[in-house]
Amino acid sequence: MKLILRFAGKTILLIALLLGARNGRAADYVSLVTGAPNLLGYWRFDGEFGTNSVVNGFAGTLEGNAAIGLPGSGYPLPLDPTNQALLLGGAGSLTTSLTGQITNEGSVMAWVYLTNEPSVAGHFFQITSQAQSGDDFDFQIQTDNHIHFYTDSGSSTVYPQELPLHQWHFLAATFVANNSRVIYLDGSRVASSTPGAHSVSGNRFSIGNNLVFGGRYFEGKISEVAVFNRALSAGEIAAIYAAAPLGPPLSITPMSASIVLTWPTNYQGFTVQTNADLGNVNGWSNSTAAYGVESTNFSFTNIGGLPALFFRLIR
Repeated sequence: MKLILRFAGKTILLIALLLGARNGRAADYVSLVTGAPNLLGYWRFDGEFGTNSVVNGFAGTLEGNAAIGLPGSGYPLPLDPTNQALLLGGAGSLTTSLTGQITNEGSVMAWVYLTNEPSVAGHFFQITSQAQSGDDFDFQIQTDNHIHFYTDSGSSTVYPQELPLHQWHFLAATFVANNSRVIYLDGSRVASSTPGAHSVSGNRFSIGNNLVFGGRYFEGKISEVAVFNRALSAGEIAAIYAAAPLGPPLSITPMSASIVLTWPTNYQGFTVQTNADLGNVNGWSNSTAAYGVESTNFSFTNIGGLPALFFRLIR
């Protein structure tokens, strides 16, 4: 991305932001999801399918104040930078026509963006659910702010960390009854346990609330919801995640004779490099200026000194 900025009436400064690309992106995100075996439903919330699944014809109905966001409201995929999301303001959800079909194993995945914490809201935040009393398929964030995945008569696998607010994260969960139950965060396995038995539920699959244990309204945005009646492998989930982000989303703020670059703290290990001449491929050098953390973002301030300076993040 290139921007042209003017500082205090001085010469226009050209800034090129080159994102550190993820290696091994062999296919685009949507193709990997739709190409995975045993995909039951896939809600993208785009202009073509809206509230409905892109596979198998399952419909979706907006409930309460739920809405589909404008282009750009969702997680920006490489081939879909204007991706859209389901907007959930604390009293809305999406109910689908998908019922049953999760027997002794299954998987669910979604991109989530929290605007509040369950501990503050005072209730659970349901990501996805096909609930049945004593026999659940529920993925949720509870009032301890920890991620829980239920598939049997009451036990759950728990990821005992909080998700930061105002950041997109990729969550996935898989299970095989009486064998394994796993939670993944941003493509990596973060929690596991052994579940009990699971029987098929006749209730509807929902996003953003629980139809059996009500009042669990999610607060924030949810995008790219996919559900399978098979336990995806760790390699499949890692590959799907790897196809999504090109690198950190960068923001630029001009401040007099300097600029401030910021990117989310969930992108670890990147280094800021500068170059006075974009045509000089050997001119990149690591910046000696330190960057700090402000809220949920890394922050780097560059003091002006060159008429044209280029920046990039590498890892």
